[in-house]
Amino acid sequence: MKNIFTRIFLFTLLVLVAGAFTSCKHKGFKKADEGYYYKFYVQNEDSLPVQDGDLVLIMHTLRTVDSVIMSVYPMQLLIREPLFEGDLYTALCTMHKGDSATFIMNIDSFAYYYFHDDNFMPELKEREIYLDIKVDELMPAAEFEKMRAEQEAAYNAEMERLRLAEDSILNDYIMKNKIKATPTESGLIYIKKKSGTGVKAENGKLVSVHYTGKFLDGEVFDSSEGKEPIQIVLGKGSVIPGWEEGIALMREGEKGLLILPSKIAYAERGAGNVIPPYTPIMFDVELIKVEDAPAEAPAAMPDGAEMAE
Repeated sequence: MKNIFTRIFLFTLLVLVAGAFTSCKHKGFKKADEGYYYKFYVQNEDSLPVQDGDLVLIMHTLRTVDSVIMSVYPMQLLIREPLFEGDLYTALCTMHKGDSATFIMNIDSFAYYYFHDDNFMPELKEREIYLDIKVDELMPAAEFEKMRAEQEAAYNAEMERLRLAEDSILNDYIMKNKIKATPTESGLIYIKKKSGTGVKAENGKLVSVHYTGKFLDGEVFDSSEGKEPIQIVLGKGSVIPGWEEGIALMREGEKGLLILPSKIAYAERGAGNVIPPYTPIMFDVELIKVEDAPAEAPAAMPDGAEMAE
């Protein structure tokens, strides 16, 4: 009987010690049903609550219990369905505009879903992450959807304006420069500037080319001048269609001008921040060499001639 009471006493003591350790470890924090811990500093229950579909601007710090991983900075988030039980979206949905709080979450789940890293900070013994968050701004879902629809409509209208303007821009250039060359079926205009007497370029051949890419107003956006000529294998789809078609018209040693409507250049996508959508462009090109392609063809391409996927 004495042994039974001793065991009960030791078990009770163990439970109390474990409870005291947990309380000390997360002192001042409450535990949510989803498993994370939280502590609010400011609560504005009369303010707009964070809900699914809302767009929120938060100021946040990502840290461990004793060191900062990312200091305070703003981040815009579109509230969505939770990625895992007790995730950041779940925590944010307990807040209102103007609220500030700290959330303690499991670092492994957090890193896996948000950083796609299964081994985030392996040196950290306590596998917990602290998020100090303040909800600065909040746009309700309905208002956000309205704004997004208006932006999409404005974008589509601008794309249509550029599409309709392209033909006029291209025709004006042709007329002002008295270009007589007949466009191919694709719209390519090729103007030979110097005849070549070497091997003719064709699909499957490795070609070395010097080029200068320009807008129709003459502004240069890319060039191989002062560099090694670039090499491509024709017919592999590694460059824009206008390059494939235009260079295949040339012979080794030839120089010419390729004038490309956007449909055989970068079309509605454009090229990064360099070439806008629906923009006709041109290339001064010199075909330096034509040779058989090696088994492993070079991948180097000019910025102005890369295939828009």
